[in-house]
Amino acid sequence: MILLPMPFIFIGILLLLLSFFFLGFAYKTKDKDGVVGSTMVLVAAIVLLFFFGVLSQWMLRI
Repeated sequence: MILLPMPFIFIGILLLLLSFFFLGFAYKTKDKDGVVGSTMVLVAAIVLLFFFGVLSQWMLRI
């Protein structure tokens, strides 16, 4: 039962790393739409990690 939310953690970490990569690329090319999009992917990755990863582990222990 503990391994159930693990794919969400791996997907969240992957999204987090990719968003940092694309955010840096968008800053270098001065692409405003790229910065906004990368920031939203970063927020989505943090939400995915927090709600589906951390809270799922916490709820399984209760």
